[in-house]
Amino acid sequence: MPESAQVAVTTGVDEFPFRTELSLAPLIRYWEHELTEGCSVLASVARTVLDQVAQAPELAGPVTDLTAIRAHDDLLRALMVAAFSPAFEDDGYAAALLPFRLRTFFSTPGFTRLLTGGDGFVVGRVDVGAELLVHVRMLHAYSLILLRVYGIDVGVEYPWVSSVKDPDTGLDRYFKFLVNRRFLDVDV
Repeated sequence: MPESAQVAVTTGVDEFPFRTELSLAPLIRYWEHELTEGCSVLASVARTVLDQVAQAPELAGPVTDLTAIRAHDDLLRALMVAAFSPAFEDDGYAAALLPFRLRTFFSTPGFTRLLTGGDGFVVGRVDVGAELLVHVRMLHAYSLILLRVYGIDVGVEYPWVSSVKDPDTGLDRYFKFLVNRRFLDVDV
């Protein structure tokens, strides 16, 4: 029987040996780089984005309350252009998640409609047990540490496919999740 993705990953969540926190600092650094090193068109966009970031200092450090992000929805959308093209927003399925959790803090309308529950957690069924998903999450964490701290890329990728029932057709739809770790920092 397929297991809920949320149940699978939240199983053993207290056993996760690393402290995690949501920070928009990597996205802000991207825009700072575009301002100083990027092309002139993106530099002007970066200036606008960074001016707005300066007016929302609560977004520059660790975000412990998601309502702080929701209060700056337009700014978050602008920051997220670094990761998600607005051209694909209406028909694409993409989301930004809390680190090593299956809870979104930003998602496209399609992802929200099909793949997110009312509490922001990713929904869907996976054909593996909770224990395997907990191990995959740990493997991703250790591989990220190896990459960021030691420069060793072990190339970990797990083909995670989740199925959800389409509310319009009643048919199962299948989604393969791709993880982009570009905007994840590791502090030791």
